[in-house]
Amino acid sequence: MKAILTALLLLLIPLPALAQDEAGFALPPLSDLTTMVERPLFVPSRQGSTAPTPPGKSGATDRRLIGIVKRGGQGAALLLLDGTPRTLTPGQVVADWRLTAVEPGAALLSHADGRHVRLTVGQALP
Repeated sequence: MKAILTALLLLLIPLPALAQDEAGFALPPLSDLTTMVERPLFVPSRQGSTAPTPPGKSGATDRRLIGIVKRGGQGAALLLLDGTPRTLTPGQVVADWRLTAVEPGAALLSHADGRHVRLTVGQALP
């Protein structure tokens, strides 16, 4: 009972100004945060991709690497295939391409006809 009364009394005592106010810290105005909207973090162009989208390679015919993730200790590649995102782990096949390995920022794929490619994020499948 004594502890409850002490806790209630502590709640009634006005608290001093927060330490961040004393240090002069304040959040920037919202107008200073427009860069976050103009340059989203997970857009390939912000990641430094050097492969621009070729004309006519958007929408339903778009086949490109859009990201690399690590899931359960194993790498996976995020591919955009005909407008649908797909997650592939090494060994899986899609559109005659087998994901053979995942590296930081890149995926290694082999085609059924024997071709091999290394795609960086943003690059399109041949």
